[in-house]
Amino acid sequence: MPVATAFAPCQITGFFTIQDKAKNPLRVGSTGAGVNLEEGVTTTVSVTEASRSRTTITLNGNILPNPVVSKEVVRQYLHRDGRTWNVRVSHSCELPIGCGYGTSGAGALSLSFSLNQVLGEPLTSFEAAAVAHQAEVTTKSGLGTVTSVFFGGVLVRLTPGSPGLARVTKTPISDSSRVVSGSLGPLPTRTALSNRRFANRVNTCGSGLVQMFRRQSNDTGFLLISRRFADCLGSASPRLKGLFRLGDEFGVVFSMMMIGESGFTIVSGRMVEEAARLMRVAGFVPRISRIANEGARLV
Repeated sequence: MPVATAFAPCQITGFFTIQDKAKNPLRVGSTGAGVNLEEGVTTTVSVTEASRSRTTITLNGNILPNPVVSKEVVRQYLHRDGRTWNVRVSHSCELPIGCGYGTSGAGALSLSFSLNQVLGEPLTSFEAAAVAHQAEVTTKSGLGTVTSVFFGGVLVRLTPGSPGLARVTKTPISDSSRVVSGSLGPLPTRTALSNRRFANRVNTCGSGLVQMFRRQSNDTGFLLISRRFADCLGSASPRLKGLFRLGDEFGVVFSMMMIGESGFTIVSGRMVEEAARLMRVAGFVPRISRIANEGARLV
């Protein structure tokens, strides 16, 4: 029974614009910037021959009731392969789902890499990433996460599209920098991306921010521009706004994770514990993460 495992980092999007007008889903996506975390999604896939294809998908040992993105990734591979398989997919992730950590994109890419491996590597890494990107776009579970987690680091997406088609650049960040984040709950990405009024607001608020960031590309610039975007968007809950105000009072810039009732900052040295303390005061459970400079990979 062929088995393969792959890992993809989770990522926090700070600001973005929606670019969904292209007819080719591989050209659809977003521009913007995000930071990848060393925590992520690990996916193990096994396949056995069967009289008819069947797919079982679990997350942390529990059956997922409606795993639309993972199902779409598997569907694309089975369609290409032409044979019938019993496919078992096991996702594992320590981070909360639907809270702005990009778990959907990380799960799709780690699944695509591992499934490609067990089927004999019919696709290149860029082609496997394109399958995951298309699955995210068509199910409206995300727009740019797959491209970000493919490369890792603090990634700026200059043009939309899947890895290999999108133009991207990495921003150097000190090895001592840590991402301090916390979430109070999910916000449905699929619903938000399907709302045209929300999409228009995103594009109005995000206009010109990539160019602005490229002129001051460091962790402070990323945070300030992300905060500017969040303030313009106006989607932060009262509790998130309370975290922002508390951070401003003590010299820590917090912003909103897109998309969730979740906040984050990037700090180093003694400010790491200070940021975590402020999150606890604001009612969040802080998580301290290293930045993942390496992207998705087989393990």
